[in-house]
Amino acid sequence: MLIGCTHKGKVYDPPSAFGTMENRRKKLKDAEGTLAKYEPVRIG
Repeated sequence: MLIGCTHKGKVYDPPSAFGTMENRRKKLKDAEGTLAKYEPVRIG
């Protein structure tokens, strides 16, 4: 699972990044969500 965020110390932006991750993980575990696979893209 990939969730994007930045941090400075223990302050994360967006502040809800870990909450979003936990909600999506639970949905996948409970078969309520879907999984999308993407191939990595190399730039440069």
